[in-house]
Amino acid sequence: MKESFYGYAFPDGFYLEYGPRTVRFSKGELHLGASKKGPSWLPGFFIGNLIGFAALHFLGIRPIQVEELAHRAGWTELLWILGILALLIAALRLLPAGQATLRWHAVEHKVLHALENQDADLRQASALHPACGSVGVFFMLALLGLSLPWLPMLLAGLLSVGGAYLLHVYLPEKSPLRYPGLFFQRLLVMEPHPEQLAAGLKALQALRD
Repeated sequence: MKESFYGYAFPDGFYLEYGPRTVRFSKGELHLGASKKGPSWLPGFFIGNLIGFAALHFLGIRPIQVEELAHRAGWTELLWILGILALLIAALRLLPAGQATLRWHAVEHKVLHALENQDADLRQASALHPACGSVGVFFMLALLGLSLPWLPMLLAGLLSVGGAYLLHVYLPEKSPLRYPGLFFQRLLVMEPHPEQLAAGLKALQALRD
């Protein structure tokens, strides 16, 4: 049976939960722990996106009135979303803290691949992983792009968030439908530095012991 897992990266390290154990590398130090087996982060992530989608409109942050939630958004609003996303990704890839986070993101994936495939060499392992939340984000963006110009905004938001969650949770990891999400994920990882790979090896050994 495949172990459950989730993880995330930040500017000075990463966190990974794999089965009953957790590892956190931060500021040059490795910390081991036991999984709390709490609720999956995925429902909270997608529910949070849905709440955020509604909050942006009700707070008037985007130039759409509350009553327009019952109407189609059109292509202009879709371009707004894509433009903001592009700026966020550009900031991650250009700013030092963002670059460090993307490199640790790759380390997290490499460690996970090595855990799932006992003979895998962490240094040669892929920086991409089909179960990463970024693939779920791509599903959400794709569904939003397909539905927003044609459906009322609130319905498009519900469809995009709910559909992305179901696809990300229930699609097999090797499904071709995940390939576009993996291509999108390339924007959210960078090849790690040798010292980051060394930290990943320590984390891998700790999780295997």
